[in-house]
Amino acid sequence: MVAIWAGIDKRAAQAVLALARRRVNVLWVLLRDCRCYELSPPSALAA
Repeated sequence: MVAIWAGIDKRAAQAVLALARRRVNVLWVLLRDCRCYELSPPSALAA
């Protein structure tokens, strides 16, 4: 796995990992809630 990151500087690698972490979080929430991906976010309920 180190060879994959050989040509990327530390800040770029951190940025890629941060984006990947966000994607994983979104996928986890979708799986947890048994939902399908929607292109637009759900509308906020008026309180």
